[in-house]
Amino acid sequence: RTVAKYREALRIPSSVQRKREKAAPA
Repeated sequence: RTVAKYREALRIPSSVQRKREKAAPA
């Protein structure tokens, strides 16, 4: 999963949580 590294690299707050919910199936 590249999203996990991308969110850990940017360490976003809620923006990631909202995108992660939509990227869950991705």
